[in-house]
Amino acid sequence: MDLDLSSALATIQGPDCSRPDLISVSWQGTAGTPLVLVVDDQEDNLQLAIQALALFGYSHISASDARTALELSQRYSPTLILLDLALPDLSGLEVARRLKQNPQTAAIPIVAVTALAMAGDRERALAAGCDDYLSKPYDLDDLETVVHRCLSRSFLVAL
Repeated sequence: MDLDLSSALATIQGPDCSRPDLISVSWQGTAGTPLVLVVDDQEDNLQLAIQALALFGYSHISASDARTALELSQRYSPTLILLDLALPDLSGLEVARRLKQNPQTAAIPIVAVTALAMAGDRERALAAGCDDYLSKPYDLDDLETVVHRCLSRSFLVAL
């Protein structure tokens, strides 16, 4: 299913964000819809995840680098983070560690997403604080399953 990105996405600029092109917010969805932060420096991968989340009925915010991801995590407290492990400024593993060390973001589930799937990557991601792992390229059904599983766990923990 093709989604009309012009109606699904809007670019915003926060007061301390020097690169407004790195942040987008989905205006689709309703109040109470889970908010997913998508972090990926590859535009094609970012757009695929954003379109899939819109298709699944989730709202999103997105970042193309680690610094912006850390800022958005604190500012918006997303329900879930899809985190590419290969980012230009900090590794996704370091981002996960920092998020889990910060009391404000420690409870946010993180799904490590990577195309660099080598032996031991899943274990390193889980050791860094990620709650799940998804290899690229991924099937949309697999993405939906992982997102739903993590959001379900998050909901149960909140009870």
